[in-house]
Amino acid sequence: ETSFNYKKVLEYQAMPWPLSRATALNRAMKGLGTSEDQLIRIIINSTFKQRMTIREVYKESFKKDLIAHVESETSGSFKNILVAVLNSVHPRASVDYDKDCDDLREAIEGKGRNEQKIIKVVAGKTPMQVEE
Repeated sequence: ETSFNYKKVLEYQAMPWPLSRATALNRAMKGLGTSEDQLIRIIINSTFKQRMTIREVYKESFKKDLIAHVESETSGSFKNILVAVLNSVHPRASVDYDKDCDDLREAIEGKGRNEQKIIKVVAGKTPMQVEE
């Protein structure tokens, strides 16, 4: 018999990498409460290609869409940023910067701010794309 954390480490180590990440995400959202730190660690620290693979394996393994599950288990700006990162564009994809600028201007000007739109534009980009 192994202790709880040691057992999880052994299980994850025995799985193919994408399945271990998909399983960790599922466990982070399963049951009461959500382990937001785990969602951040896995989603934010994965590359675009890794996130695409994790999403595919998640759907195959758990018969549900990862983005839909994240949306149902999180809320507010936290949900918006995770979804934007999961929906992010390929790092080498051409980006319509004029549209992004128009969207940001629209989100910032006027009454109040549309934080969801700001997050969608900025969080879905790589640091290099934001810098451009």
